[in-house]
Formats: sequence, C-alpha cells, structure tokens
Amino acid sequence: MTLIQKNPNVIGTNCIIHREDLAARPVSQPLKEALDCAIKVVNYIKASALNTRLFRKLCQDMDAEYDSLLFHTSVCWLSKGNMLIRLARLLPEVIEFLKIQHKQELKTDIADIMFQNRLAFLADIFSHFNELNSNLQGVGTNILGLRDEIDAFIAKLKLWKTKIQSGQRVAVFPMMNKMNETNGKTSIVQSEAVDHFNSLIEEFHRYFPGVEQDTPMMALTRNPFRVTVEDLPNEQNKGEGIQEDFLDMIQDSIVKASFEDESFEKFWGMMEKAYPNVAETPLALLNVFPSTYLCQSVFSSVVAVKTKARNTLSVLDSDLLCAISKIAPHVSSIVDKKTREKISLIVLYKR
Repeated sequence: MTLIQKNPNVIGTNCIIHREDLAARPVSQPLKEALDCAIKVVNYIKASALNTRLFRKLCQDMDAEYDSLLFHTSVCWLSKGNMLIRLARLLPEVIEFLKIQHKQELKTDIADIMFQNRLAFLADIFSHFNELNSNLQGVGTNILGLRDEIDAFIAKLKLWKTKIQSGQRVAVFPMMNKMNETNGKTSIVQSEAVDHFNSLIEEFHRYFPGVEQDTPMMALTRNPFRVTVEDLPNEQNKGEGIQEDFLDMIQDSIVKASFEDESFEKFWGMMEKAYPNVAETPLALLNVFPSTYLCQSVFSSVVAVKTKARNTLSVLDSDLLCAISKIAPHVSSIVDKKTREKISLIVLYKR
C-alpha cells in the first residue's frame, strides 16, 4: 500500500534542490564554448601529476592566492562554480604555465578578452547558484521557506538583468567587474548575459510554476491574521465548517500571542487540538519534505563510515544512527561506567 493510499490528503512535491540544479543548466552556445574551454584547461593541468606539481611550484613562485585548480563533477552541475572561480583567480598563472608548456592553442584561447569576460560572468553567476543551493539545504526546512528562497532568487535575476541591460555596475558580480576594469566592457558579453538571464528566468518559472504567488492555504499557513474568511474553502469537515472555525481562531487572543512567539511548525501543532479543521492543511504543507537533503546527508555518512580502510565493513543501522544523530554522547559517563566494570571484574578475579 502506498503512502497516498494510506493518507489521501498527503501533499507531494519534487525535490526543490534538484529542480534548482536543472533550472541552472541552460547555457547559450558562446558561454558553453567558454565553459568547455575552461574545463579543457583545468583537465590538462589536473590530469597529470607532473603538471599539477609544476603548476603548484609556479603559483608559489608568483605568490598566487592559491596553488592548485579544482576539478568538477558532471553529475553535480553546480560544482562547476568553484572550478570557474578558482580558474578566474589564477588566470595569470595559468596563462604563464601554458606558455611554459608550449600549449599555444590553449594559451591563445584563455588569453582572449572575450573568453576572460565570459569566464568572469560564469564564475559570478555560478557562485550565486552555489549560495542558493546552500540556502536550500539544512535540517528543519519547510516548503514555504524554500519557496521564498527561490522567489527571491528569481527577483534577483530580474534585477541583475535590468542593471546589465542599462550598463550599470552590478556590485555582487566582483569577477565581472574586475574583468571589465582590466579589459574594458564588451557589449557582446553584456548582450549574452542578458540573454542568459532571460533563459534562467524562463527555466525557473518552468520548474517552479506559481512560485511568486501563494495559494490561499499557503497564505493561511504563513499568517492566518492576514487572510480573510472568503479566501478559505466553504466546506465542512467532520460536520463543522472550516470558515466558522477560522473566525473563532483569529478572535482568540491566546492564539494571537502564540503566533507571535512560536514558529510555524509549533504554532500549527498547537492549533491541531483546538482548531483541527483549520490546522489540517497547514500541517500537511509543513509536513512535506521539500528536498532530499536528509537522504543525501545519510549517504554522505555512509561514505564517511565505509572508507577504503574499512571497505569490508557492513554498514549497520546502529552505525548510521551514531553518525547522523544530533545527540552528543556522554563520553565521560561511559568511560566511568566501563572503568568501574573493569575494576569490579579485577576484584572478583583476585578473590
């Protein structure tokens, strides 16, 4: 029997983190070529142990901020962000290294002003995607909070598009600003950036339809005192009207005080007993798992437990419980108990 068969009122959703990753993938052909070139350069240096050591030595000699580049994984699209940022910060060292290695074709490609400006833009936009991705993770999140994060990011995309379109400086794009100061602004890259923002806004609306406007029940969950009774369904549940219960609830002074002091989850948990008809849908919304973060964190714990040194270890439930539990063990009490047991056994043995 499925969960929906057991509880027809359950609300389901696709993982918000996964949808954000998919919405971030569209890249225009010129930007994609710059991205592919960046990956090719990083792979050339990182794929060889000798090249990696020589590049590290060069970075140390040039007093660079870092002494190595970063790989990315194709599975995790947003991991390209860290790779691009590191490459942009080590660009002079990379150019010098390719010159020493007589890789003229690669050197010419990354020394091109258009490539550098595109690289800077990609590094900045991917850094913002990584920040959004981090904000969507964590324990204790709910679907309303994550919708707010997505809604805010869409608004930022629109703002950044408007600023770049009008030729303004975007303060939160430091790499792009630095390249513009060094190489000068290029109208072609600005046009490509505007097109990229348009594509991203379209994709975010496709993967998050209706994210910029709450449904009446979502508005009720956020703040029942800003919702009118006409917004609620005129239905009966267990012989009682939802609208009538709602009016009783919002006129209750204790409820008002509780809403100001408690979190969404705790407040609606308290309302479940007093006003079950009104609290049913808000609790269903708050009980939704908006992402697979908890599952992925468990997988990470499995990787941490089962290392190369313990590759034959069978990961048991008890091992995982210890790894993911937030309860800190009383180590001193456990040690004292074991010590007392050991002393008792020694005394018994001597007797």
